[in-house]
Amino acid sequence: MAEGEEAGLVRGGEVQALSALLMAAIVISAFSLLWIWLYPRYLDLERMISEGALEAEAFMSERVVVERVKEVEGGLKVYITNTGRVYLELVSVYVNDTLGWEGRVGLGVGEGVDLEVSAPHGEVYRVRVCSARGNCWDFLERGWP
Repeated sequence: MAEGEEAGLVRGGEVQALSALLMAAIVISAFSLLWIWLYPRYLDLERMISEGALEAEAFMSERVVVERVKEVEGGLKVYITNTGRVYLELVSVYVNDTLGWEGRVGLGVGEGVDLEVSAPHGEVYRVRVCSARGNCWDFLERGWP
């Protein structure tokens, strides 16, 4: 072999090694950029799923009880107690499918509230209580003077 041919073989080996290193650097850079772009989206998705699961659990943990319906002048006084496992906000009370009260009242676990509800007097009332999370509960109650 001539001296020039031997030098060409060495350069060919160097070129192959450099091209392999360059290809590895390109692949690592591409995966790094992909990771930098995808990882925050993965974290956002994980957070949204976790928050959705917590909200669904809170939704399922809401419970209220209408303990007393008392007839008063101009309507009814309805005593409502939060018997669920989470804080809730009452937003409306319907009596016999007619909106009798609308507002926002927060109730902690075990707390109750007396609400003045506008409704005509009768013997039996169908009371529907709705929360801010979208839950509604129906109660059939007898009014007391």
